[in-house]
Amino acid sequence: EAERAAVAEYNEMPALGLAAVHEVILGPGDIVFVPAGAPHKVENLETTVAISANFVDRSNVARSLAEAELLGLVSEDPVHIAACFRGAESGLLSDLEASAPSGVHEPLRAFKARHGEARTPQELQTRLAFAAKILVATGASLCLAGWIATRS
Repeated sequence: EAERAAVAEYNEMPALGLAAVHEVILGPGDIVFVPAGAPHKVENLETTVAISANFVDRSNVARSLAEAELLGLVSEDPVHIAACFRGAESGLLSDLEASAPSGVHEPLRAFKARHGEARTPQELQTRLAFAAKILVATGASLCLAGWIATRS
């Protein structure tokens, strides 16, 4: 069965036989870069939380738009992405490039402030964790007060 599927795949894409296969097993904290247009497959060996990002700049915005519009034929989300890329072609990309500091590495706090976010992700997580602790403590206090009131 698997051999028949491989033959059918080869008949559909004969150039696939010229492709080099690179197998990589990533561990926690590892990263891999897959160039635009490179066919690839991801197989998780265990339950995994993964983050994938596509980098779009002036060099590939047209290709990204075409791919998003094609994907938009089968799913709604890429249609929204395609709309963003059309905006990039109409000058948004130039505006973003013009707003970036030139030749200087920008600290995360400065980058986030420039984009309307005053706190780093760690600061936000710390504040959320503190707020959650307050909510839990308040809830526990109310439950205790209610229990005491029913015992009196």
